[in-house]
Amino acid sequence: MVGTEEVGGLPCTVAGGRGVVIDTAQSITVPTGVQRPKKAGIMTCVISVEGTVTFRYTYSNTAPTAAVGLLGAAPTASAPITITIRGEQLIAAFKIIGTATGNTMSYDFFFGATA
Repeated sequence: MVGTEEVGGLPCTVAGGRGVVIDTAQSITVPTGVQRPKKAGIMTCVISVEGTVTFRYTYSNTAPTAAVGLLGAAPTASAPITITIRGEQLIAAFKIIGTATGNTMSYDFFFGATA
């Protein structure tokens, strides 16, 4: 007899970050194994950057600065910038900073299959 299994596609049991100020370089706090759904699959992190100034980010665990890292466009009040990262190693190595003061980021984790 074949049983039913839980398979990914579920949010994490711990909330991501909310209103994290990125005036200084910030990273993502990756959930522990206990906080993940059973048979979680690939981790995905969806980040929303709010504010009105450009920002910089890296995937190399190198702290970005106002002049170092990939440049993200300035969000607006009606259009935050969304970044989606797939894969635990990239998420853990992600760092972000505003090029000036005033931006925040919020993020959540999701798990699922590769497709």
